[in-house]
Amino acid sequence: MAEAADETAMAAAIAETVKTFGGVDILFANAGTEGKVKPLEAIALEDFEQVLRTNVLGVCWP
Repeated sequence: MAEAADETAMAAAIAETVKTFGGVDILFANAGTEGKVKPLEAIALEDFEQVLRTNVLGVCWP
């Protein structure tokens, strides 16, 4: 398992999977978070960026 928002961790997880099983035939990239729940004007940019890294970019790391 790996943190979906961390490209390096995802690459390491894939490499370990390939090493163990010889390849990846099917990959179900399922990650998501709602982040900190509070009024929009109270959400820090850093918190919003973490949601984007997980929900949008997290399914793109090879």
